[in-house]
Amino acid sequence: MDNGDSCPTCGEPVAAGTRPCPSCGSPLAGARPVAVEATREEALLALRLLESAGLHPTLAYLDDSGVPHAIVPDEPFTSGAGLLLPVTTVFAVYVPESETDESKEILEDARRSLPEADA
Repeated sequence: MDNGDSCPTCGEPVAAGTRPCPSCGSPLAGARPVAVEATREEALLALRLLESAGLHPTLAYLDDSGVPHAIVPDEPFTSGAGLLLPVTTVFAVYVPESETDESKEILEDARRSLPEADA
């Protein structure tokens, strides 16, 4: 492996730039989290902002163990056997490693532009 990287979903080693994970198929292989949000709406806002900048974000939810699982942003989402989401479900936005710095800058600029009470 080029950098000793591993898939955030299954933990198997993956070579730099490899997507999806050859072991589990996760599109999060080679990606880094740039936003972790308490609600899906907040994560979707970050995702849409990064998409509008021409980047390639992926939405994920974190299971009870903190393991990320990619989800389709525009489809209804339930974890488990069709049950409602637990109140504690956390969502994250991942981007390819090569887009990490730019994504963080875009999101930080967006946060700075919010009024103090909203930031």
